[in-house]
Formats: sequence, C-alpha cells, structure tokens
Amino acid sequence: MNLLQGLPNQRLQRQLASEALKEVAVDLGKRGVVTLGVATALPLIWMVIFFVAFFAFFVYMVADSAAAAASARVTGSGAAAGSRPQVSGPPLWFLGAFLAHFLVMLLIFALTVLYIVDLFQTNRVSTDKKALWAVVLFLGNMFAMPVYWYLYFWRPLSPRKSNGRAPLPSAG
Repeated sequence: MNLLQGLPNQRLQRQLASEALKEVAVDLGKRGVVTLGVATALPLIWMVIFFVAFFAFFVYMVADSAAAAASARVTGSGAAAGSRPQVSGPPLWFLGAFLAHFLVMLLIFALTVLYIVDLFQTNRVSTDKKALWAVVLFLGNMFAMPVYWYLYFWRPLSPRKSNGRAPLPSAG
C-alpha cells in the first residue's frame, strides 16, 4: 500500500514524493564529481584514440601492401620471399579494439541515462531548460555531456573567483 495515498491533497502527495526522491539522490561530493567528469571525458578521448589508430592502421596497410607488391615483382612470384604466413580471422588487436569500443558504447548509454535522470530530478537546471537539455543530451550525448557536467556538476563546486576589482562599499 502506498503511504501517500491516504493524503487528501494530490499536490501534497506529489510534493512529498518529490522530496523523497531528492533525499534518495546521493550527494556525489568533489571526488564523485571528478570521477563522473573522467567517465564523461572517456568517450571523447576514446574517439581521438580510435581515429588516430584507424588512420595509422590504414597507412600501415597501404605501405605493407605496396611493399608486398614490390617484393613480388622483384622475386617474380605471387608470394614474397620471407613474407609472413597468412592467418585466418581477425588479429588480436582488432578484437581488443572491438571490445573497448563496445564498452565505451555501454558507458555512453549509461551516462546518457544518468544525466537525463539527474536533469529531471535536480533543481540546478531551470524548469524551462529541462526539455531542451533532455533533447541535447539524448541527441548530442558524447559532446553535450561534458558541457552539462561542467555547468551543473563542476561549476557549482568551484568557488567564485573575483574579477580583481575591489568590492563596492555597502550603502547604509
């Protein structure tokens, strides 16, 4: 039986349920916010690593095939002398990269869910911006999540810096 059903006012029921959800939300603290920031940055870092590795692999394959073709012309045979034996199946590094890519995709999915749930349970984001942020986080997740993390997790923790000017004297 729901404990809130006995309350006569629907508005009061919603308010108490909302306050209960806020109490359930865990305060991350500075260490948790930093950990979340690192997890949020990992997909972008992986994307750079993936593109660099893919480009390097492409250059290697082109150079290797050109060397094999030149060697085949010199030896006059279809197989280059001293060439590596052909191995069937994908190389081990490819399987490792595939696994890492799959894990990063799971991380992106989990972070998207986390940020959208946080968006609708927090008071840090104004109500009129929540729908926009939900769309931005869902569609631009890997690029939008670091911005959301900075604006609504990191910036509230960092102390406000003064602009170097002396404070205005108080009137009165």
